Amino acid sequence: MSKIAIGVNYFSPSVGGCEVVTGRIAEFLSEENEVHIFTRRLPNRVSSQYGKTEIHEYSPMDKLGFVNSIDKLKPDLLFIYSDVFDFLPEVLLSKSRTKVVLAMCGANRLSEHRIFARLLTRNLHKIDAFICHGTVDRDYRFCDVDGIREKCHIIRNAVDLEEFDQCDLERKQISPEDEGRRWILNISNFFPGKGQEHIPSILTDVVSDRDLTYFQVCADTPLPVSPSLEHRWKVQCKRVLGDRVRYKLIKNPEREVLIGLLKNSNLFLFASEKEVAPLVVLEAMAARLPWVSMDVGNVSELEGGIVVTAAKDSRYHSILDSRVKQEMIQACPKAWSNNGLRVEGRDQIESFMTWDKVLPQYKMVFESVL
Repeated sequence: MSKIAIGVNYFSPSVGGCEVVTGRIAEFLSEENEVHIFTRRLPNRVSSQYGKTEIHEYSPMDKLGFVNSIDKLKPDLLFIYSDVFDFLPEVLLSKSRTKVVLAMCGANRLSEHRIFARLLTRNLHKIDAFICHGTVDRDYRFCDVDGIREKCHIIRNAVDLEEFDQCDLERKQISPEDEGRRWILNISNFFPGKGQEHIPSILTDVVSDRDLTYFQVCADTPLPVSPSLEHRWKVQCKRVLGDRVRYKLIKNPEREVLIGLLKNSNLFLFASEKEVAPLVVLEAMAARLPWVSMDVGNVSELEGGIVVTAAKDSRYHSILDSRVKQEMIQACPKAWSNNGLRVEGRDQIESFMTWDKVLPQYKMVFESVL
């Protein structure tokens, strides 16, 4: 049995992609190992346990406290999920002999801060393995060089097909007043760059009959900026959509309702400007729901939808300009009317993007460095 620590900025009960992935990894590894989560303190976290995993809360400002906690725990391996983890610089500067595995998750800090890039480059020997979720994002381009390539592993994100196949919610149980309408779905929390504000202007030109309902699903988040982004989205919907397109905000839905929306919608419209390996697109594929997205993260490697290529800004965020908007407008009816996309997306998930296939890959990487 090994002692494994996982460092991630946000964890359950916060809801998001990184929370789902690290939660799954922790559950899997804790069957044979002692697993500890190091994450930011949340006011609504009522337990220091996550199954068999112990949660250690910290303040992002308490660098010394984190270092002391790790030194006291003495883990055999520290798995850091995302290069924006609060204390990755402290890990790189540490004299600890703990093995370190880093999941790049977009290489955001590396790309935006030259000082950190130099720090990481000088301390590559401190990282025993790198994990990327795909081969088309900028984190993989960083890893695809001599000295790092041999330590880089590609591990895809995944979904649990059983929960999709067991959900039998019908439209009349979710939103009966919209049962006969066309459903357009977006699932994304109100974080900067998620692009919800683009969706109203796209939908106004998607169809001429207006017999359409747009469902925006999100969870409450700990970010102070989220309420203002949500308010901005509401104002945009009222101003642009008015009474022409019906729109509904669904916050903190039960998991069964979320899956029911995925299985009963006509299209998943993803307007995010930045991603790594978005779980929500995989969930659409698992639900046989066609999708439309800009070429963010690894979506160009995914089946079951239409990818619209967009220019990137200095932060590598996709730019939804007039050309991209028009192409997304044209892609929507093409996607929802193409039954082949439903099959292609589901087939790709079944082939190699389920948790029972993916989680053992993490185990193999961790065992290879221990």
